[in-house]
Amino acid sequence: MNVPELPPSGTTLVWLDRGGHPATLRGALAGVAQPDAPAMVVVSSEVARDRQLFAPQLGIAVVQTEQALSLGTARNIGLAAASTDRVRFVQAVPDGSPRVIGESDRADVAAVGAFEEASTIADGRMRVFAMVTFRNEARHLPDYLTNVAAQVDGIVALDDGSSDGSGAIVAAHPAVREVLRLAPRQPHHWNGVMHRRLLVNAAARHGATWALALDADERIERGFRARAERIIEDAGPDGPLAYGVTLRELWDRPDQYRMDGVWAKKRIARFFRLRRDHDFGAGALHGHWAPENSRGAHGGFFLADLVIYHLKMIHATDRDRRLRRYQSLDPERQWQKAGYDYLTDATGLALERLPDGREYEPLRAEVPPTPDVARRPVVLGGKLRQVEI
Repeated sequence: MNVPELPPSGTTLVWLDRGGHPATLRGALAGVAQPDAPAMVVVSSEVARDRQLFAPQLGIAVVQTEQALSLGTARNIGLAAASTDRVRFVQAVPDGSPRVIGESDRADVAAVGAFEEASTIADGRMRVFAMVTFRNEARHLPDYLTNVAAQVDGIVALDDGSSDGSGAIVAAHPAVREVLRLAPRQPHHWNGVMHRRLLVNAAARHGATWALALDADERIERGFRARAERIIEDAGPDGPLAYGVTLRELWDRPDQYRMDGVWAKKRIARFFRLRRDHDFGAGALHGHWAPENSRGAHGGFFLADLVIYHLKMIHATDRDRRLRRYQSLDPERQWQKAGYDYLTDATGLALERLPDGREYEPLRAEVPPTPDVARRPVVLGGKLRQVEI
């Protein structure tokens, strides 16, 4: 269904279920939905099991959380995911009578709505949370969780419509504090800005002070946490609020990475302090996880001596799939002028082994790619309104 585009000042309706049966919420939506405004439902897992009751003809998008839904929690999730700056909240109560319970602007209510809690932790201890967005990553998630959990204080995750059991793998791990779920949809719309908003918001709700953003097919080096704490301590209270880290692309084997040309220069801003005024940027593809307003005076992010390893370049099959994915998402090279052919080009190939003491764990034979079956299309989606049940 096509939901009409709203001007930047338009209203996104966020519906909050307060314990009624899903059919009650469905009735409320049918009674008050506005045809010229996209609707979104923020629901707990109990209600999300009956997603089919949410009347798809209304163009409703569902954000599911395992958390108990207080008004504050739903508000923060709604502000993080909404496609417009102004949000009107409507409560569906058990008797089916919807009522408006308030409006908010992103300018008035920070995207990181739980920051008051995160910034007033009594012991002042650094709390690092990992954030991961995934879709059909059952192949990589078990080792991701093993690798990351030992070096962070918690993990918040976003399942972007998986159908391979990935969500259950993540939800079962004791280090995972919260899993947000977006309903599967076809074609699949990739919305990186929304993902970042939702996960930064979730990390703040759970008391994080620093965040480490990783993909399911990435691993952090041994001793990452201890090294990061030393870097922050040495920088002092006026040190950087965000850091770039070195990305090593593993190639042909899980214990070696590529070091020729551009491969030796890959840096990504993935480790950052949470802040109330987080600027998420507007890049639909290749956007930074770190706040744009946490760049240094020189305009870039300070580079820390920290390493992340990327596994999904080990196999030639995965490299080819990555090339095709980015060519499909960015056919005009709008988001990367150099294009993506380099991803499979082995010209000048130079490889180095993992340095002693800076390997990642668990380090074992990489799980081979699944057969290259026909894949459904993925397109860029800049607004939640494009997401359908």
